[in-house]
Amino acid sequence: MKFKTTVDGVNTHTYDLPIYIDKTKTDFEITMRDSNSRRTTFTIANIGEKQASAITIKVKDDSILLDKTNAQIILGTLNIGEFSTLSFPITSNENLKNITFEIGYTDVSGVRTTIDKIVPV
Repeated sequence: MKFKTTVDGVNTHTYDLPIYIDKTKTDFEITMRDSNSRRTTFTIANIGEKQASAITIKVKDDSILLDKTNAQIILGTLNIGEFSTLSFPITSNENLKNITFEIGYTDVSGVRTTIDKIVPV
């Protein structure tokens, strides 16, 4: 980035400012692993290029939950390429085709970001 100062319309100084903009966001993949009469288990993986911290995963439509008090899981941190397993009190049925999750995380620059992921069941 160049920065110029002028006095009475005359350029007095030109400065080169070393400003670098880096990608700070990441991405996730959620897949269903298993389901029984009480719980459905999923795997979440950090498939992006940056670490994510303070990760929370929430079921957006809590009407599909057997226990609505367990609609959100606090996961913590996932480094690049890491994954974790989580489960929710959801029973799969023929009417349930997809589950939408809201993933909240803090990126490497300290900004809180929320994204939605739709997972087929």
